[in-house]
Amino acid sequence: VVVGSVMDLGYAESRAKPTCFRTAIYPAFLKSRYFVTDEEVPGAMVRQTPRKGGVKLPSDAVKMRRALNGFLTDRKSAGEVEMAKRIVYFARRGRRCFNAETDEKLEGILANTASKHGMELSTVFFDKKTFKEQVESVWDATVGIGLHGANLVNTMFMPSSASLIEIMPYGFSHDMYVGGSGSGLYYLRHDITEVEEYPGKKPGQPIKECIRGSNECKVFYRGDYRKLVMNGEDLKGIQTLLDDAANVALGAR
Repeated sequence: VVVGSVMDLGYAESRAKPTCFRTAIYPAFLKSRYFVTDEEVPGAMVRQTPRKGGVKLPSDAVKMRRALNGFLTDRKSAGEVEMAKRIVYFARRGRRCFNAETDEKLEGILANTASKHGMELSTVFFDKKTFKEQVESVWDATVGIGLHGANLVNTMFMPSSASLIEIMPYGFSHDMYVGGSGSGLYYLRHDITEVEEYPGKKPGQPIKECIRGSNECKVFYRGDYRKLVMNGEDLKGIQTLLDDAANVALGAR
């Protein structure tokens, strides 16, 4: 079953009698883990060895990718989609995005990296795509890169040998998309160093304390309503991560 919201599961009608499915694909935004490691399954016999970066590939993530491929291609039995030599930039517009200059410089680095490694570059905006279009935009990607945000949920549909680079706004931190939302991707993260402080933060006050005590402070550092900027050091750092991500993923093809 593929559901679009919690309402489709009958949750709102009766919490005492939830609807249960053996397998479900839930494309909406959830602040949770999507998979558990094999070691966390009671009685599991499989003990998978962590790959580079300490990431473990859950068996259920592999099964999900195969089942989704079969569902979308109308085949009863299908393996994972073969990974293409492609970088996908998870682009954003409107809320929480880069300013025009930063975005242009970042796309230039992405294009140069793709060319250096013999790859293609796809810039994808997910906000107006159907669920199927979102999946098909990423399901054969070698490397995914994007600013922290809900569109990174789609990274779970990338091949299990792919790499993900998450860019985190200055002063903000979140672990929801580590490993492609727990789907086993090689995960790298860059924290923006270009300083922009919340006007209401007290002098010397730690950012974490400000965020805990004020929702306005949290929203500011999360970058919801301002254009984010990266400096030269940020861009150099991302270039290094891109080369690492490409080499790891291409080595697994």
